[in-house]
Amino acid sequence: MKDRGICFDTEMVKAILAGTKTQTRRVLQPQPHDLPAGDVYCDPYNHNYEHFTFWTRPDNLMCLGVGGNIKDTCHWRCPYGVPGDRLYVKEAFLPNVMGCPNGLAYKADHLDPKGDGPANPMRWKSGRFMPRWAARLFLVVTDVRVERLDKTTPDDLRAEGFDKHIDDASLSWYRRFADYWNSLNRRRGYSWESRPWVGAISFRRVEDA
Repeated sequence: MKDRGICFDTEMVKAILAGTKTQTRRVLQPQPHDLPAGDVYCDPYNHNYEHFTFWTRPDNLMCLGVGGNIKDTCHWRCPYGVPGDRLYVKEAFLPNVMGCPNGLAYKADHLDPKGDGPANPMRWKSGRFMPRWAARLFLVVTDVRVERLDKTTPDDLRAEGFDKHIDDASLSWYRRFADYWNSLNRRRGYSWESRPWVGAISFRRVEDA
């Protein structure tokens, strides 16, 4: 089985390590409302949500458009696989560090507990560039569903890790999550307020095989 990589920032890596994060949300592309008009199988506003299930099916399955025409745009492949597939976590790291196991240092392990920033001056490599051999965290997909971002429930927020990993008790869970989401996605045009369609991916942590 080929592992797929999935990026998490340092705070989310810490939540996975702590066992408080078992779910993540990623923007669905293309967004359903960007699809050609008039195709009843691809219009999320006609209450026909059959196309959502295609997001988790193999590449060779497509849905039929108006008049029975094959519509490639009606079919999404989940970039993180389907239930049962495995992911490796791509996180900020640095290779060739003396004193670290296998010469690998991970940013999530080297934050100053006083909150003063990194405990050393290492220049971390972005998780986007982490190869599979450098990964230490592995996940198995347990569920994939498509929904509006604002349909996130309190249980979802717990699964996202937002009841414990952020210390600011003055903010509600939703505000914390919305602020975090906006910090990553607002500039891309997918703010919390815009209610984008997202893939909600549930997972469990496993050992490397």
